[in-house]
Amino acid sequence: MWPCGRPANRAVPLATSASDRFDATNTSSGAVDAHLNASKVYEYLKDKLGRDGVDGKGGTIYSVVNVANNGKDYANAFWDGSKMVYGHMDGVPLSVGLDVVGHEMTHGVTEHAAGLVYLNQSGALNEAISDYFGNAMETADKGVAMSDPTSGLIGEYLCNGTKPLEECALRDLNDGRNAQKDYEPITLDIDNGGVHHNSTIVGGALWDIRKNIDADLADRIIYRASQNYLTPLSGYTDMRNAVTLAAKSLKVSAADLDTIGRAFDDHGIEEGWEQKAGTHDGTTIGADVLPAYEVYSGIDEQAAQISGDVYAIGHGDAIAWGEGGAAFGITVGRFGKTPQHELAQSDAYLMDPSLDDERVVFTRISAAGVGIYRAGDKGQGAIKKLVDTPDADETEPVTENGALAYISTTADGEQDVMLLKADGTTVNVTPEAGTKASRLAMKNGTIAWAGGDGTYLYVYDIATGTTQNKRIPGFLFNSISDIQLTSDRVFYRISGGFLIPSTTIGSTPAADVTQMKSLTYPKSLYVAQFSVSDEYFAYSTYDIWGALGAWNGPTNVKVSRTEDVLAGLNNFSFASCSSGSQLAPSLGDGQRIVWLDTTAAATDVVTRGTVR
Repeated sequence: MWPCGRPANRAVPLATSASDRFDATNTSSGAVDAHLNASKVYEYLKDKLGRDGVDGKGGTIYSVVNVANNGKDYANAFWDGSKMVYGHMDGVPLSVGLDVVGHEMTHGVTEHAAGLVYLNQSGALNEAISDYFGNAMETADKGVAMSDPTSGLIGEYLCNGTKPLEECALRDLNDGRNAQKDYEPITLDIDNGGVHHNSTIVGGALWDIRKNIDADLADRIIYRASQNYLTPLSGYTDMRNAVTLAAKSLKVSAADLDTIGRAFDDHGIEEGWEQKAGTHDGTTIGADVLPAYEVYSGIDEQAAQISGDVYAIGHGDAIAWGEGGAAFGITVGRFGKTPQHELAQSDAYLMDPSLDDERVVFTRISAAGVGIYRAGDKGQGAIKKLVDTPDADETEPVTENGALAYISTTADGEQDVMLLKADGTTVNVTPEAGTKASRLAMKNGTIAWAGGDGTYLYVYDIATGTTQNKRIPGFLFNSISDIQLTSDRVFYRISGGFLIPSTTIGSTPAADVTQMKSLTYPKSLYVAQFSVSDEYFAYSTYDIWGALGAWNGPTNVKVSRTEDVLAGLNNFSFASCSSGSQLAPSLGDGQRIVWLDTTAAATDVVTRGTVR
């Protein structure tokens, strides 16, 4: 959805001309519009706000136009950190819209100031500020009155007169949306947590300020607020406080301060609005997390790992992610107890935890290599090496009763399943040459993994040293994307689909993989993540349209007894009555359940001691 604000690819080449003119194709593709509108943005920043260009230092503004996607219109525009990049929408260069150019260049201004992280509330605020200034520039340039109903339309001139402005517009700052009623709790895999879907809530409040006080004063207030009073993870309430502080610093009248407060009130933005917009019904054990699997593919897809009363949460760092980098750590705690232990190192990523009664093990990634390390059973004590060899990368650790299974990847691409027993001896479970392995699991003396091209299920019995394997049913495009074990069975998820993403859950007795069979319920297409124990089976629903980038409402976690699932019964019930989205369930022993809950506030890891 335009404007994206954050590029998918920063390697777009710079467009140039051999002379000081842009003629012919350059002109028809929007180069003149890009240059003219960039000049207008520069003048606005300089004359209205006293800022010398995007970087505040008079830096050169570059624009790339006529960008296509596989020979077709690229209906998007973005600031990539150094230049503007424009595609087309139905043949119309996006650089024709001053609000488009102003919007994207304002992303550059924000990048050089608060650096608002592009997810959830801070990302929606990032979009809102760009919407505000893009529209402020365009209404001033075209002489559109703030009282005009079309003043809040964004991208309304991109249809080249073929549609009414209201139908052409992509968003409307006059849509009247209220945070407490209209905030959509979108998961991070869709629109970075709804940065566009939710932007007009706070953008509308800012626009109402501009409609009801002097427009130039409003622009200075909003600019001062975004430059001086925000931090990378600021949200809606922070913006209200920032605008109020900026207005007071500019010594505005009491009447104008009242107008500012009323604008935010009218859009439901007040202290604690998130609780009024929707809450979850679990106990929070990890507040405002960036789930590691959301930003680093190929690792565990559960909210937490559980062993008895201990949990471990793998998470990323939002600010590092917003700056184009990464940082990962692990939070370890006990249900109902404090404090928590945070496992993190400045020179390494710690991720993919596994627990048993003696320790927490995890993958450690550093410049020196990739290995398996450990800490105490509740995350306490020093971080110590278990396996970290110079000629291989060790990943996907699983621990049980002091034994450790992991995958060792060598320089030639071989991926061996290794078992480090509790007595210190090491066994190569896959000694044959050319092994490929992933999705490792271990429980009750059984190790299972996806082998070959990902279409084979392998099961290894530790006691006998014997291995079974069988290829999963289905099309060539399918592969095993998750494996979990109970005391006597293997459960696996098959993901694939040629045109439309699909998922299926299968199961087989651990003692005989020839009996693998797809479950009747949950049905194909609807399983995002799952967790299984001897007693219960939990899964999060899959939004097929969400997989294609559209928001179709909250996802849910559903639970049933494992024996009923194996019997083919469809008696799942909701694990939570939360108003937001639930995903990535984890089951512990007994009835303990943990899941990720996305509400208006953020994404939290929450738990309940009993399944509903």
